[in-house]
Amino acid sequence: MNNYCLKRKIYLILIGLISVMEVVSQEKNFSDIMLSIVEEMALNDQDQSAAEIFLDQLNALAENPVPINSGDESELTRLFFLNEFQIKSIKDYVISTGRIVSPYEIALIPGFDRQTAEIMTPFIVFDDNTDSKKGSQILRNNILINFTVRPDVTDSAHEGSAWKILSKYKISKGKIASGFTLEKDAGEKLLEGNPPLPDFFSGYISYSSERILKKIIFGDFAARYGIGLNLNTSIRTGFLINSTGFMPVRNELKQYTSTDENNFLRGLATELEFKDLNLSLFFSYKKTDATVKMSDDSSGFYISSLYKAGIHNTASLMKKKDAVSEMLTGINITYDFGKMRAGVLWSLNKFSIPYYADKKDPENIFKMHGSENQIFSFYYNRMFGKLLVFGEISANNINKTAIIQGLTLRPDDRLTINMIYRNYSPRFISLHGNAPGRGSSVNNERGVTGNFTFEAAKHLFISAACDISYFPWIKYRCYFPSKAVRQEIRMKYNPTDALNFDISFLNNSYEKNLPNRQGLPGIERTCTRSFKIQTRYSLSDDMTLTTRADFRVVAPSGSKGMLLLQDVFYRFRPVPLSLWFRYCIFRSRDWDSRLYTYENDLLYSYSIPALSGEGIRTYLMMKWELGDLSEIRLKYGLTTSLTENYKCNNKNEFRMQFRILF
Repeated sequence: MNNYCLKRKIYLILIGLISVMEVVSQEKNFSDIMLSIVEEMALNDQDQSAAEIFLDQLNALAENPVPINSGDESELTRLFFLNEFQIKSIKDYVISTGRIVSPYEIALIPGFDRQTAEIMTPFIVFDDNTDSKKGSQILRNNILINFTVRPDVTDSAHEGSAWKILSKYKISKGKIASGFTLEKDAGEKLLEGNPPLPDFFSGYISYSSERILKKIIFGDFAARYGIGLNLNTSIRTGFLINSTGFMPVRNELKQYTSTDENNFLRGLATELEFKDLNLSLFFSYKKTDATVKMSDDSSGFYISSLYKAGIHNTASLMKKKDAVSEMLTGINITYDFGKMRAGVLWSLNKFSIPYYADKKDPENIFKMHGSENQIFSFYYNRMFGKLLVFGEISANNINKTAIIQGLTLRPDDRLTINMIYRNYSPRFISLHGNAPGRGSSVNNERGVTGNFTFEAAKHLFISAACDISYFPWIKYRCYFPSKAVRQEIRMKYNPTDALNFDISFLNNSYEKNLPNRQGLPGIERTCTRSFKIQTRYSLSDDMTLTTRADFRVVAPSGSKGMLLLQDVFYRFRPVPLSLWFRYCIFRSRDWDSRLYTYENDLLYSYSIPALSGEGIRTYLMMKWELGDLSEIRLKYGLTTSLTENYKCNNKNEFRMQFRILF
């Protein structure tokens, strides 16, 4: 009976898909390309925090948009998805032509098109820079509190309540800003320690200017230099083959406001600028999570592995919390030669006790050994007309290297071509590196990636990409040298501002251990083919509809997955109320053919559920604006799955957010 009801609902929604089309919205709509990137991040089990960091940075950018007419390169580079061509084009256009007044004008600038302008729109403002400077002198406060609970999920082994609580506060005036972030994950204690604090507490004080002392941060901060081989505690770009562009050399030093409890720096950082010379100095000392064991001869303790999940809701996980001290210091020097920019970076990473991975496991042979790791890097980018060449080479204190070399060619305003080559030695160790690649760490990988984006006709964009990766040493779930290939093609058609179509096909193959085999594991090549079609239609400024269908097939198992969803966004004009609604039907034979889909959520929170099995996923979210100074958001999500006995298994979730601006 339940199976019949589910099939009946599938037929009804298929009929509905023919007559109505899609909706997606945040305050400011993130583009479909951005949301596809987020979903692909969630699919990568080796880098589970990447999606959260990426969305956090998008939200921060939407909260503090870039003044596109400022002419300030440091401001324009906050649009991290643009390359050097585009940054320079915007700057030159504003100088030669004057203020940009609309997204349509951006599409006419050399190096841009309508698709890129759409991606940029949520993150830019067209106000005069002088007006934004005057507004920055006002004392501003921003308080945000999130509550999340899954009533049906309880565990007697958990130390605390099932509530997840997130609180952020920021105060700023002119050149000075300060803030803090508090977080308690589900199952963790609300307050602990002496003095009693939440499980995660982060804070900072910063000063920025346009003079010699460009920036100084005391407290928690994030840093990225070059392409990220040496140091990158922010997001990495260029790692998804069909993303908007490859990230060339770009430096970033900023306050840390995310909730990754280990991949950040805590201490003092400063940035100085002398005309074309930029100098950054940083020092960090903090506690970090790790698994600590006693040596076989009982002579002392050592680190067997670093713990990155940040969840401390059981007694065993509490032992990993802040188990060791970590020091990281370094210096970065960058010089601008005009058409070429080059830099050098030195960093030193030290732990309070030595790091000894279990060398009996072949997977650990090339992991860190000892308590100290030094890295020296050289990076550059150089423009030759319509060609941008960029690269970085890094070496650690045992003379093992990581090299990356790439180029971006724009032979015509309608065509962009990217290529990137990488070669990361298995023994290159960079604990806080984050560079383009298929894996989550900067080692044990060689590969080449190429893609292009072409405006084939008016409002029609075609892009395609291919990545070939080779892993010379064993890795997780793969006890032999292996290779992987990923191919993707995407077509996007935007006939009007109110209507767009998006179709994509992905073929992803990789090698892993053959399961259920005695002795040495065999080799199994797994190939996943995914197809997605999506349509978005805005009936008015207050109503948007989105329809989407996903299909996935996994070989050689033959596992298949299917997803159909309908989104609706509606804004009530008489009252300050906005509603988001989703109805999604999914069917997946097993975990291998699971599907991911991004959901609109609370600010600085994200939801990308993994849909496996057979069932329905639905949610309703509302936002009530209390004037210009505050708002309330409520979200209720329900996942109904059918068990093998055709019984319904319901999992629900409730989220609530309060936000005050004054």
